[in-house]
Amino acid sequence: MKKHFIIVLAVIALCVGCDNGNDTHNHDSGIWRTVLEPDCETTGTKELHCNSCNEVFDTDTIAALGHNYPEWTAPTCETAGNDTRVCTRTGCGHEDIRSTGFAVLEHSFENGICTVCDFMQYDIGDTGPAGGIIFYVSATGFTLYDTDPAKDKTVYYLEAAFARETYLSQWGDNSELIDGVSTLTSAGALSVIGQTIGYGKKDTQIIAAHMDGKGIIPYVAAQVCANKSVTVDGTVFDDWFLPSIHELMELITQKKYFNNMLGEYWSSSQYPVSAAWLMSTGGTPHPVSKNSLSYYVHAVRAF
Repeated sequence: MKKHFIIVLAVIALCVGCDNGNDTHNHDSGIWRTVLEPDCETTGTKELHCNSCNEVFDTDTIAALGHNYPEWTAPTCETAGNDTRVCTRTGCGHEDIRSTGFAVLEHSFENGICTVCDFMQYDIGDTGPAGGIIFYVSATGFTLYDTDPAKDKTVYYLEAAFARETYLSQWGDNSELIDGVSTLTSAGALSVIGQTIGYGKKDTQIIAAHMDGKGIIPYVAAQVCANKSVTVDGTVFDDWFLPSIHELMELITQKKYFNNMLGEYWSSSQYPVSAAWLMSTGGTPHPVSKNSLSYYVHAVRAF
């Protein structure tokens, strides 16, 4: 009977001449070794070596690193940005140069605030857009209230006419407390700093409308301010109002900037029921009868 033998041949990867003492062996998976380090612009080289015999059986490139630049310094309205930046990788020093985008920006003012950098265009004592004097500045802004809440807006400055209005005026009649007008019931309420800042315009609108047609002669303080109009370089400014008591306090604090600011001045704020708040340039706020006809008016506006 014939016997059949099956011979299985295994094909293996052999290396010859290994220095590990064997005539032949199987290559293991190997490790990559860097032959040439890459830099920012040039690729490097790596080789795959057998762990046992160190034979190289593959090569590949290492991607260039690319430059490592710091961020551009952005320009502002007052300083230029940089036009050159240098790669920070050791031994490189490559310069990246831009030809645009670094010039000093220009302020773009809207209502006295730069829309680019929030720079305040005016300081206290400066001449305002309507030819008056800036007497109050708020870097964060404050709400200017209107009888129509949809027209409430954020403003940053209060500007007063350079001189008071010509005529002595009365606040109104003393028969009632006018709804919607800022009302302070005690001198202690005045200590709340800025409590009525932003209310003068709304107060003036309400008082002027309330007093319209009542036939008070000659002048109602709120109506004097509401009817004021000034034209500067072709622009009409007709948004004047009687300042609230806290606005008036700020105005009198800056009286040195104004022409002949003496005497006592009406505010738009009332005191229950038949009085309103006023303030003298040399004293403190106090309430007096609304129908008194011996006090001055100083119109202001906000923007």
